[in-house]
Amino acid sequence: MFLSLVAAITIKLASSLIKHLLQSMQNAPTEYLYQRLGWEQREEHLIFKGHKVISEDNNYNNYTYSGDLDITPKGSLKVWLDMVKIEVIGDTPLTFVLALGFASLILALLSEKYDLGCIVFNLSNFSSRGKTTATMLATSVFSNPRINKGTLKSFYATENVLTEFVSNCSGITVAPDEVSLNTSKSFERCLYALCSGTSKQRLNGYSTSKEDRKFSPVIVTTAEFDILDENSPTV
Repeated sequence: MFLSLVAAITIKLASSLIKHLLQSMQNAPTEYLYQRLGWEQREEHLIFKGHKVISEDNNYNNYTYSGDLDITPKGSLKVWLDMVKIEVIGDTPLTFVLALGFASLILALLSEKYDLGCIVFNLSNFSSRGKTTATMLATSVFSNPRINKGTLKSFYATENVLTEFVSNCSGITVAPDEVSLNTSKSFERCLYALCSGTSKQRLNGYSTSKEDRKFSPVIVTTAEFDILDENSPTV
């Protein structure tokens, strides 16, 4: 008798709990998460996914970036603009690098219609000449410019890791820093894979082909040598 009473109470409590959870789910606000950045066509709307979604349609206001990159704006826009006016404007190389920080927006938008892939710009010079600092300027447009925080990443990674990183940033300039650190057995193949703007064909857990990823950011790299030189140490 006692066991029957306990079982009845347990069933009643479980039923009440399930009912409460179902009501909570129905009343809870819906939040949509995304990890891939850049332009995306959603029905009749073209949206841009950065630290938040930019669109004429207010229905995308509840979309939230859930990736690993630090792309949330910080600090003062005025301070950044003052820095650009004082330190960048008038200096041709730095002005060009800053333009690269915005160029991915246009490249990715054009790639919605034309197959353009990625464009790679390599900043080559001797050590301690400001190459990484310049890439920090370019990546500060859309992300935290500190290395391995936002879209400025160390080139010390495999080809698959670099491709995955770049493919998630279509429309936002990325900067794999210091080419000589690349661990790929074939640097030329790694560079070609990034420039192609298409991920490798791979199988999923069901042994069927995964959907190909298309991406088209501007890529800014740094090196102490010309990456197109046949005698370079990584080719």
